[in-house]
Amino acid sequence: MSDRKTHQWVGAVSGAARIAHQSWGQPGCLMETIGGGFGGYWTSMLPDALEPAISSWHRSICHSLAAGGVVCSIDQLLSNWARYCREQADKVRAIQAIQDPLTLEFRPVVPMNLFQLLAEWFWSFLAGVLGGMTPGYLSHLVLDAGTARGIPFLGA
Repeated sequence: MSDRKTHQWVGAVSGAARIAHQSWGQPGCLMETIGGGFGGYWTSMLPDALEPAISSWHRSICHSLAAGGVVCSIDQLLSNWARYCREQADKVRAIQAIQDPLTLEFRPVVPMNLFQLLAEWFWSFLAGVLGGMTPGYLSHLVLDAGTARGIPFLGA
């Protein structure tokens, strides 16, 4: 039976791997991958938070194939939210300078650059978190399915 650390490690790796594969070579890839690892780490323990592991027979609805199907079905909704977050990061990234009205030259906005960078990182990180949630939850189910007790189809 997998312990808490194993679930968390596998969840983080699966979330980060999915996001790294999806966003490779895109702007914000690193922050998005870190967010994917965080999302996978967090949701890898969600089944045990909903159904505490007090014995090997604790698996019911949240540890079932049906729960995995529900998680897969809401993945498209999470992907839409992640796409919105990427659009926000792109908008922040596009605001790099302002035009000087006297010389008509573009110059960087120094006080805003730090804010822009943090905003871009926030939106990229959040997009990764949303994308890493599904593989994190599913990794928990896969690890539990490999045990002697397995996981139920619908519930106990």
